[in-house]
Amino acid sequence: MIQIRHERLSDVDRREALLDQAFGETRYRKSSERLREDRLPAEGLSFIAAEGQARHRNGAAVEHCLRQWPTGVAARSGRGRGGLPQPRARRRAGAPRHPGGAQAGL
Repeated sequence: MIQIRHERLSDVDRREALLDQAFGETRYRKSSERLREDRLPAEGLSFIAAEGQARHRNGAAVEHCLRQWPTGVAARSGRGRGGLPQPRARRRAGAPRHPGGAQAGL
């Protein structure tokens, strides 16, 4: 069963491995990464979808992650979100890449 919860410090290594797998070697060259450089995600707006508690020795398997980032342009500010990575096995199984099928904005 997949559980959606706030990201924990113990999720960092598995989250980073998922992001590396999902976005590949070009991950750090993407323009969205440039916008996040030297910034922290918005407090309380980083989530993990994890399956099971004992699948990995150190905790649940991270299946998806969603992090909100503060953004600002001139006098306006808002929130931007990162991509919605998922393991290759889920993509091959036909899981939608974006909630609701199409690219859904938050």
